[in-house]
Amino acid sequence: MKIKNLLSTLSAASLLALVTMTSTAANAEEVWSSPSASGGPFTDVGDWAVTRGGATYFTVAIPDDFDEFLGASVLAIGSGLGGGGTQTFDIEIGVSVASSGDSSSAATYVTQQTITVSEGVLSDIDLSAALDLAYLAGADYVAVSITPPNGSSKHLNLVGMRFQFGSTDGDTDPTNELNTAFTYAGTTISITDAGGTLSADLSSLEESADIAANAADIATNAADIATNSADIASNDADIANNTAGIATNSADIATNSADIANNTSDIANNASDISDNAAGIATNSADIATNATDIANNTSDIANNASDISDNAAGIATNSADIANNTSDIANNASDISDNAADIATNTSDIATNTSDIANNTSDIANNASDISDNAAGIATNSADIASNDADIAANASDIATNSADIASNDADIAANTSGIATNAAAIASNDTDIAANATGVATNAAAIASNDADIAANASGISANAGLINGHIAADGDLSSTNELQSWSTLPGIPAGFVDGVDNVNDADSNPSNELQSLSLSGTTLAISSGNSVNLSGIGGSDNLGNHVATTDLNMNGRVIYNAWDVYTNYVSASVQVLSGYIHSTGYAYGVHTNLYWGAVTSWDDDGSRDCPSNRVARGFDADEWGGLIDRIRFNCAYVR
Repeated sequence: MKIKNLLSTLSAASLLALVTMTSTAANAEEVWSSPSASGGPFTDVGDWAVTRGGATYFTVAIPDDFDEFLGASVLAIGSGLGGGGTQTFDIEIGVSVASSGDSSSAATYVTQQTITVSEGVLSDIDLSAALDLAYLAGADYVAVSITPPNGSSKHLNLVGMRFQFGSTDGDTDPTNELNTAFTYAGTTISITDAGGTLSADLSSLEESADIAANAADIATNAADIATNSADIASNDADIANNTAGIATNSADIATNSADIANNTSDIANNASDISDNAAGIATNSADIATNATDIANNTSDIANNASDISDNAAGIATNSADIANNTSDIANNASDISDNAADIATNTSDIATNTSDIANNTSDIANNASDISDNAAGIATNSADIASNDADIAANASDIATNSADIASNDADIAANTSGIATNAAAIASNDTDIAANATGVATNAAAIASNDADIAANASGISANAGLINGHIAADGDLSSTNELQSWSTLPGIPAGFVDGVDNVNDADSNPSNELQSLSLSGTTLAISSGNSVNLSGIGGSDNLGNHVATTDLNMNGRVIYNAWDVYTNYVSASVQVLSGYIHSTGYAYGVHTNLYWGAVTSWDDDGSRDCPSNRVARGFDADEWGGLIDRIRFNCAYVR
């Protein structure tokens, strides 16, 4: 009975696939294509016509009965050229597929393949991987090119190409594959056609536990997906914030870098200016010292010249007096005249010398005055430059301090940004991992949901079938009364006359009413009666020590409960269940109705609207409780299977 319920969980697609796999086999066919070549004429190797040199081409028309691609290969003969023996080539395989009306420049699929051939030996080289494409039967044409690399083409002799495919049928009879019978017995499903009968055992297809596990997994995955979606949204916000922060930091770093570069240039310029000013100040100090020395020398020279001029003036005056005094003596005193003439000549030379010295001194004094004026101006300029340099040095010192603080701040920002970038990179990597895991989980869930949808559809069909069986049981009972089969001692037919009055009239030959009473006890597998013998029940078998029994009469529970009724098969509950005034309670599963049945798939109503059973159970027919949108239990009259 389990397999009956299992069959209801099989989808129509599963059964169709099973029928297809067990009753149809494709026929293997082959098309041979001779080669053509653009790089050279046909030649021969022994009795084999081959092409060699350049690209070699093969063409195949896809047959009308093409069903599937099985394989392809090229037949080649190794050449004695290029050293002969065994040779290996890297060939390029181009495949173009087109139909009538398509452009001749259809897309070409190009692959690379390494092949090995031996001189004078036929080799069947597999090209299946390159030609394993989708083809349209009776419509597509396939062009194949094989191109060896330059320098090796004349060493490869190609004979032809084999194109292997599976055909849809091997004859012209349109009906000889039709199935003539489809049966199901026990756990075996069978299908019969003109070729015989094929069978398959379905006992391994029981999926109720897997379906329940899938439902739990789907719920867990849904919760995980929701959590991951929230995490991804949070991560996206964090990434956006970090990206904005990184962009801001990058801009700040760029600005700071530019400022640092400018400050560095300014500091270098200031250092150069300070160096130049220091050199200028040193030069000016040396010039001032030199000028002071020159001024002192000039002052001494001027004083000496003034003394000389005074002396010369006195000499001139003296000479003039002497000349005047000697004029009368010239004639008389030739020696004196000669002496005087010599003295005059000497004096004249001295006067000329003194005149030149005075002119030179006057020029030197003028030059010294100009130098003193220039030095005074230079000293003033240098003082102003020194004051400006001092201000620049103070400003540069402030800028350097500011730049140092900015550099320290930038270093801290860069360190913080580096840490943030590393954290973001780790978060992004973690998100990528989570997204990949979620994608895998979503794909798995989608497959599980699709499988569950198929199972649900099959279960709905099973419920419908069960409903038919239940209605059949109700019809077989002949009425809808829950009590008309119940009888009491007074209404029981066929009571022997001696028992009608309910009085025990049997005489047991004594007056003791209890001496025939005995107690029955069970210890292990030994059943004993007091004041009597015992019986070993171990040979009966079964964990309940009762064995298997077939009920031959109705079971009246009289308001009691059957507990732990594991595996209650609701598809085959007999009409006698209608008379139970209690209910069946099971901690196990009721196969066929226990899970994945949508609410509304099974309904039933009281024929007169009455509720003869407790309020949580329906009298007459059957009904179903739902939980979470799924059928939780099905109740039969006053019995339900949980």
